[in-house]
Amino acid sequence: MRYIAAIIGLLLSPMVAFALSEGLRNTMSKTFGWGGVGNKIVILMVIAVGSWVAEMVAGAVGKGNFCAVIKIVATFLAIILVIGVALDLLDHVSRIFV
Repeated sequence: MRYIAAIIGLLLSPMVAFALSEGLRNTMSKTFGWGGVGNKIVILMVIAVGSWVAEMVAGAVGKGNFCAVIKIVATFLAIILVIGVALDLLDHVSRIFV
């Protein structure tokens, strides 16, 4: 029941969720904190939102060519990040068998 209250609190206010469940706070900080597994998800979301905002601004001022450059750069950043995650995964798997 505590976890349901923590999830509802998380949807309503992050401070309420942290006050209700210390375990949830620890789990989220380990997952989405620096060096955590979910940190890559947060970085991908920042890249997506940042490139979308930059495209909207560039489109509004009439710089259509710059919008294409923003899309290409965001795509390459995402691909590089995914390759980094794949290499980390291979590193962790190789440590298991060695």
